[in-house]
Amino acid sequence: MKRDWNLIRSMLLAARDGLADPMLMCFEGTSSDVIKRHTELLEQGGFISYVKHYSRDAARNVTLDFLSFSGITEKGVEFCRLFGDDETWNGVKSIFGCAGLEVIGPYEVLRDVALAYLVERGKRQVIGSP
Repeated sequence: MKRDWNLIRSMLLAARDGLADPMLMCFEGTSSDVIKRHTELLEQGGFISYVKHYSRDAARNVTLDFLSFSGITEKGVEFCRLFGDDETWNGVKSIFGCAGLEVIGPYEVLRDVALAYLVERGKRQVIGSP
């Protein structure tokens, strides 16, 4: 399954804003399996974190374990700072589109493209060109 960076962005922004555990979020047109897989990718990538809890049921002699969402990490905050702005996100997607590419790849590639885009946008604002 390919990473859906639009979905990842939506999930991280919602988590940053304290709306919900990404695993429990609903996005129109997105199956729960896709959301679950992307939540796993976010955790594996270090964007969000979960805490594992254990509960002992002595009556049944069973130990239960479950995860609870503990929040967005520094890396997730960095992502939100870079891509929380629609203009930056659309600019980065446009750069990939002009190169004939989909927005795929590791986060570090997206981050580097975003930083280059922001530098270029800042230069244009300083010299007053669109």
